[in-house]
Amino acid sequence: MSGAMKQALYSVQYCIQKTKQEPFSEENCYSLWAGETLYLYLRKQYNTPPLITMEEFKNHLEECVKVNDTYSSVFSPAVSMVDWCIRLLIS
Repeated sequence: MSGAMKQALYSVQYCIQKTKQEPFSEENCYSLWAGETLYLYLRKQYNTPPLITMEEFKNHLEECVKVNDTYSSVFSPAVSMVDWCIRLLIS
């Protein structure tokens, strides 16, 4: 596993742990789902640069936001979580 992948996985884990420390809310549940799914997706895509994998996952979630208002309320927090993971990785 490359150093970049290890750093990406660490960034995602950090965001998940910080979100778990927040008070329970529906939005946090969606954020945690996104973080955990992203973590698993990165582990499966270990031959692809992690930033590319993360951006692709975020783009997929952004498409889901556009489906309707119900999906938007589910996927908007998920997009924010992935965006946070990406910003943390590149900082």
